[in-house]
Amino acid sequence: MSYDECRSKYLRLIIKEFEQGKLKMTNDKKVKNKKQAIAIALSMAQRKCKYTQKDYKQIEDKVMMFLKNDDRKISKDRVPLTNVIETKLLIKKYMKKDKNKAKTLYKLLLKRIISAGAKGIKINENIFDELNELKKLL
Repeated sequence: MSYDECRSKYLRLIIKEFEQGKLKMTNDKKVKNKKQAIAIALSMAQRKCKYTQKDYKQIEDKVMMFLKNDDRKISKDRVPLTNVIETKLLIKKYMKKDKNKAKTLYKLLLKRIISAGAKGIKINENIFDELNELKKLL
């Protein structure tokens, strides 16, 4: 099962539980906000779902586009956190197999963020948190 299929499964299960009024947080309070239920489902999926080789290939293609020639409208306003997290995922994968490739991805990510900052593009605080985690890995 691919990561997307697994994530969809968790989303369906958690949303169903939410709609039935059975979804609770860790402090036993009921979840009343659908966005919060979605966040819980995505967090669970991130912990429990595994990536396939095909998933990694798709992520790598997307990340390389983001790092090298990203001309999407969203990238003119801000650096997307999702792309930074996906880059982090690839770096973690390559740390086990090819540390040079992992370091190259990290340098490309830093270059992308610095150039965005120089252009006055917004850089979310969470992006810096992700970079700090990556720095500890390398």
